[in-house]
Amino acid sequence: MPVRAIRWSTMLGTLIHGTHRSEDLIPCFLAEYRRLVQEWSELHRASDGGGIPVGAFNRHAHNLALFDKNVKADWDTGEAERGEIMAWDLEDLFDLLDEFAPPGYHFGAHEGDGSDFGFWKDEEEDSSQATD
Repeated sequence: MPVRAIRWSTMLGTLIHGTHRSEDLIPCFLAEYRRLVQEWSELHRASDGGGIPVGAFNRHAHNLALFDKNVKADWDTGEAERGEIMAWDLEDLFDLLDEFAPPGYHFGAHEGDGSDFGFWKDEEEDSSQATD
């Protein structure tokens, strides 16, 4: 279910292009997730008189804290299995960013260019409208 009240025009299209390296994708995806959580929080406060759903806010705050911990981990000392943690973080960030996608859109790789990551119009939506 999409998160309500985000300014969609600020997020549609390419977020990062030309890489599949986790070291490139994670900071970019994390920065966008942090921006969207911040915007969502501010818009919720403005529209609901300060009534941010506690469960949703806590989940986003918890996620951001975990990502920050993983990003700051001392990989050279064996504190964590870097590749595995990064794969989990990427999977989680794909899911979390997709939650912010507006109706009829999704977050992921562009269908025509697998190294172009961002928010894209659902192809199923396009094809069903063309046949109607």
